[in-house]
Amino acid sequence: MTTTSLSIFLLSTLLAFFLTRSVRNTANSRGWVHAPSSARHIHANMVPRLGGVAIFLAFSLVAVGLIVVPRVLGVNGVLSVRTFVCILVQPHSSFSSDFMTISVL
Repeated sequence: MTTTSLSIFLLSTLLAFFLTRSVRNTANSRGWVHAPSSARHIHANMVPRLGGVAIFLAFSLVAVGLIVVPRVLGVNGVLSVRTFVCILVQPHSSFSSDFMTISVL
């Protein structure tokens, strides 16, 4: 199990590394960048805005692989479809709260 977990971690890390570079280049070429507009911004140059997309894609591709590959091979999988759906829904609920006003009462 430790070897499997380590392999999954390394695969998703490498995938995120290469996807981040690809998404960064795409964002720069299409102008999907944020230019610093005040002295409060830390960056002096334009910053691509889609880095989280690459990390999400890396996670999703590895998770889908953990569901599909064992089913094709006919063995028990590490990740079930229900678990994958729960993992995908939870960040969405956290993300949507950034755009809503939540009352303490």
